[in-house]
Amino acid sequence: MRIIALLLFFLWFNAPGVAQEIAPADREKLRQAEKVADVFVEHFRQTLDFGTVWKEFRSEKSSCRLVKSDLVTSISDEEKLKLGNALLERAYVSFMNSYYLKAAHDLSITRMDSGKTEEQITPKEILKTEASSVYTKTNGKSPETAKEIEEFITAHNRLAKLYRKYMPRYVMKSAAWKANYRYLTGRGGITHLGVSSRHPDFCIPNEVKYYIVDRGLFYFYMVEENGRMKVFELGVGD
Repeated sequence: MRIIALLLFFLWFNAPGVAQEIAPADREKLRQAEKVADVFVEHFRQTLDFGTVWKEFRSEKSSCRLVKSDLVTSISDEEKLKLGNALLERAYVSFMNSYYLKAAHDLSITRMDSGKTEEQITPKEILKTEASSVYTKTNGKSPETAKEIEEFITAHNRLAKLYRKYMPRYVMKSAAWKANYRYLTGRGGITHLGVSSRHPDFCIPNEVKYYIVDRGLFYFYMVEENGRMKVFELGVGD
């Protein structure tokens, strides 16, 4: 399944894997981060809308990461700044919506070790729609202009709508989902729960700590803002 291959690659590529001693104060912060992660995941399951939960839990400083990331477009940071944060965030939300809805659908329907192909588990209407846009089909292209990003948003919003249409009633609650969750949260080589500081690509300075919480499909990076844990980044893409 392509979404599973992408998920495993993205998480392996992005997730630190160094064992660490965690100070008592940081353990308490991590507990807070875990609670936020669990609420985030449940709200997504209930709403099936990444935009809703992102707006509720995102860090005020996440816009910096939108410029640094090539998830939506690989043009230069200077060109991204000219496009504006509002457009970049709309594109980010549209991509994350289709990505997480597809993953929730696939992981709820079948186990990762089932051997089933993309074509076997994906509704034909979705396959046809995905292939119809250069921004959603396999080996497509990255948008570069404001007009192309608007087309990118439209394509991913269309896919997200279809995945909601075909989403099983037992989404993120099935036996397959639970088995996949156990596998993802138990795999070796990455940090499932941890604390670190300074991440230039995340725009996190030396003195600021960030907290890592693995919830299978959702791999959280959080920072504390005004006494509350906020999501700065999710482990998808660079």
